[in-house]
Amino acid sequence: MELPDNHQDDIEEQPEPVNKKPNLILVYISLGIASIVFGAIVGLQQWEPNNNIENSSKITSFTTKLINSYENQNSLTINDKTSSPIIINFWASWCGPCRVEMKHIQKVWEKYEGEVLIIGIATQDTQYAVENFVSDMNVTYPITIDIDSSLAREYRISRIPTTIFVDNKGNIHKKSIGIISEEFIENTLIEMFE
Repeated sequence: MELPDNHQDDIEEQPEPVNKKPNLILVYISLGIASIVFGAIVGLQQWEPNNNIENSSKITSFTTKLINSYENQNSLTINDKTSSPIIINFWASWCGPCRVEMKHIQKVWEKYEGEVLIIGIATQDTQYAVENFVSDMNVTYPITIDIDSSLAREYRISRIPTTIFVDNKGNIHKKSIGIISEEFIENTLIEMFE
């Protein structure tokens, strides 16, 4: 039945009912994102360096157990009484850029073994993950795990990968944050050999 023309204007269109219940999927996604952001902030505060390592400062001595043996030893001591340059690389098995960088470091190790000491220090990682990673990547230079992150704190590591270049007098020559190329490593070694 149709209303007369004069009454059709009196009828307002009723809007579609709005579902006022929140979409649970969006709520869970929002909570997940908030958790990740919160975790990142807390993690960065934990790793925030007090000061940057100054070039030309002496390295901190440490002895560490190795995942893979080096010169038939299961541990390695790093100190300022060195006769060759040292490359200290902080990394983790879950770090994508570390995987890329490790290939470059391995090539340098194969080329300069005996002239330079390279040590990879896995931080914020598990022994199982590190051993699998090292095996998968065919890494032959010395690797250790910084289980309690004490070395990362001592060297004021705020991000990974981070690489510290030490000259043959035990002085820090350069600190590089982020992926380094084979060319960058070789150029830095040339600087230190001069």
